[in-house]
Amino acid sequence: MKFLLTFFLCLVFNNICRAQISQSEDINRTYKNVFIEKGFFDPEEFDLYRPDVFTYDSDLEEYFIYDYSQKNLYQISLKSYRVNKYNKLGNGNGSGPGEFRNPTDICIGNTSLGNKLVVIDSDLSRVSIWDLDKSIFESSFKPKKFIPFRLSCTNTDIIIYNSLGSKKGDFLVFDYNGNELSSFSDPQENKNTFLDSGYIDADSEHIYYSSQGRPILKKINRSNKKIESKLFVEPTVGENKASIRTQGDYIIEKRDQNFIYQSRGIGLFEGYIVVLYSGRKDAFGNVLDFYDKKTLNYNFSSKIDLYSQFMTLSNNILLVRGYDQKLEKTIFKFYSIEMN
Repeated sequence: MKFLLTFFLCLVFNNICRAQISQSEDINRTYKNVFIEKGFFDPEEFDLYRPDVFTYDSDLEEYFIYDYSQKNLYQISLKSYRVNKYNKLGNGNGSGPGEFRNPTDICIGNTSLGNKLVVIDSDLSRVSIWDLDKSIFESSFKPKKFIPFRLSCTNTDIIIYNSLGSKKGDFLVFDYNGNELSSFSDPQENKNTFLDSGYIDADSEHIYYSSQGRPILKKINRSNKKIESKLFVEPTVGENKASIRTQGDYIIEKRDQNFIYQSRGIGLFEGYIVVLYSGRKDAFGNVLDFYDKKTLNYNFSSKIDLYSQFMTLSNNILLVRGYDQKLEKTIFKFYSIEMN
């Protein structure tokens, strides 16, 4: 029976077993109430109507938003989860220093050289860095033959990811001066932009990845490059597909109309990997699953009261962006994780 189940999963995920997947048990979620709402932020009060890319640092009490309607980067300082200071950090649309075309991810590194904000722009194939202690643009660099799509920061390095990767690998690691330190390849076959795009986080020992199109959690050992993988708890194993067609000189790829979103974000809290799970066509979700960092085993789940599309986690503070049905608009909400 175990052999048949493994064989079936290999067929469904197109030889993904080569990435060392082990099947998690088919069990019901166990729920605990660990999230306490701390406050919310209405971006429309500051004329931010498409605040798609964001991150938060609970020690600095600051969060950063790239807004696609304003085409710029903003720094927002908080006091008791209320806006205390708000200023423009970027230089707007363009390809010059501190300018943007299509940012896709953002993170904060609390380094020995100070606090750094890192933004990746897939259209410019560029990694840009701000000095947060001075609130100024610092530098940028371009990875060779690699388009960065996802990003994670530690206190010593910057990790960038693209599901289609390059000859060097799917994950590239740089220091804050733009020097390439290492690379990691995922042996998964038949990779697809939509099925295998996802989210990453990292610490000094591992890189963690949750897939957007497949119910898969992965851990990459930064020392020996070994990859461990498991399915999400109660995975939605469906017919997620992406269609490809040509139009002149262009190749157009899009998600199938029945595409079911899986992960919508990942973060680290104490000994846990925290995944915002969707399981819906509209990409929203309000369930956060807690997995053991060492074993990837599922531990428990917890719900929040805002259906959200994206998340970031700093220490024990969760920040999500979602749609408030009462206000009929997009808002940000803060929650603290309280483990009793």
